[in-house]
Amino acid sequence: MLVRPLEPLGTRTDRLNRDQRFALKAVLDHGTVTAEEYAEIVRVRPSDGEHTLKALAAGRFVVEKAASTGGDPVRYAIDRLMVGPVVKHLRSHNILHKGTSPAFTTRLGH
Repeated sequence: MLVRPLEPLGTRTDRLNRDQRFALKAVLDHGTVTAEEYAEIVRVRPSDGEHTLKALAAGRFVVEKAASTGGDPVRYAIDRLMVGPVVKHLRSHNILHKGTSPAFTTRLGH
């Protein structure tokens, strides 16, 4: 059996664009967000917010949380395995500063 090694995390985060970085910051700050909430936070159209969050989900940076009822929108949260790399990446781009602890990482004990 041949197993392909995992891609280094650094290269995944290095491909994030500015909008995606700020989307991750918003998700870290709020714990979870819907596409509509994110669009309101960054003042973009809801369709643009949804596109950004879906791109982050496709890259496995965020996960979609199931809606509690059929009518509720999908909520997005940082994938637990990506919290450390995301925080490190956002700090390296001066989007998240040392000494500040986002709501999500505080709940995880980071």
